[in-house]
Amino acid sequence: MIVLFTSMPTPEGTVQFLRSFADALIANGEDVRVFSEKGVCDDVPGHIRFDHVKLGEVALHTSKRIKDCAKTILDLDPKMVIFTDGSLGGAVMWRLLSGRVRCVLVQHDPEPHPTNYKLTPKDIIRSIFSARWLGNQDRYIDNYLLLSNTSKNRFIELYPQLSSKCSVMPLCPHPPKCSKAVIPSELADNTEMLNPFFLFFGRIDKYKGIERLLEAYSSYSGTTPLVIAGSGEFTPRESALLDSINNVYLIHRYVSDEDLVWLFSNCRAVMLPYIEASQSGVLAMAYHFGKPVAVSNLPGLTEFVIEGKTGLICNNITDFANAMGLFDSNADSMQPEIVAYAKEQLDWNRQVKQWLMS
Repeated sequence: MIVLFTSMPTPEGTVQFLRSFADALIANGEDVRVFSEKGVCDDVPGHIRFDHVKLGEVALHTSKRIKDCAKTILDLDPKMVIFTDGSLGGAVMWRLLSGRVRCVLVQHDPEPHPTNYKLTPKDIIRSIFSARWLGNQDRYIDNYLLLSNTSKNRFIELYPQLSSKCSVMPLCPHPPKCSKAVIPSELADNTEMLNPFFLFFGRIDKYKGIERLLEAYSSYSGTTPLVIAGSGEFTPRESALLDSINNVYLIHRYVSDEDLVWLFSNCRAVMLPYIEASQSGVLAMAYHFGKPVAVSNLPGLTEFVIEGKTGLICNNITDFANAMGLFDSNADSMQPEIVAYAKEQLDWNRQVKQWLMS
């Protein structure tokens, strides 16, 4: 048996990762139990409810509720517990389980990205506790699972003493399980104009390079619209560019599963103008839908791109503008190569099987 654990409170990226991981483990013949909050993974086979860890529980060390959960996990006698994020709840739990069962941590990023996000007093208090409980995690974690070779190399550069504990499994797409695609309400009155469009998808943050994308789009000579979809905060410069550039459509909120399927199904290409990246779930999602990508020349992105066949690698704003023009003429012709690459390199069942055998 394998246990997957998360204490993330909302069904966003890392939780979608957990769901896909669980499905692939089951497809490979593993008996799986998933511990998560109510409403996060309730429909995943083998789900066991574990509510979000509160600061007070950590401040008082471990509450009876947390200890009972650890006992429940140990009573299952799993061969490993996979923590799919480095959340505070996970840190509390792996301290209780360490030495009694193999603990694996999915290390999504070797180090934090720069962010626009403004910390609240509660966030600051929580970060203090997190620093304490996440500190010295190498004493408790038996193996680290990185999601790209770039990420693994950087992690080992930062923590050379952990090199023997590291393995890699490429970040595969985790498309939503929904029965229909729904056009986002913000676009409903412009369907004819948005056929097709360039797509930026994901959390809006400092390291995502939206300023670079908007400057590139302002010099693009074609007529294909640009859609930016995701929640988060724009910088003042990005907001000014949005106000001054025509043909840009904004979905400034959390994007539902049905909206996501419509956006990726109907876009021409997906733009990833990131300033930093260790890997990208958005890139994997684009490939799942057979869409080419334009990416910044960052190793965490380019290791998944075959130049001119599955996407285009861009060194600057001009390159991104040129990529848009190239996609206007050849995006559809790239689809067979993209589908073949995704099937060979980014298939969950195949990658999980290889990881289990490693």
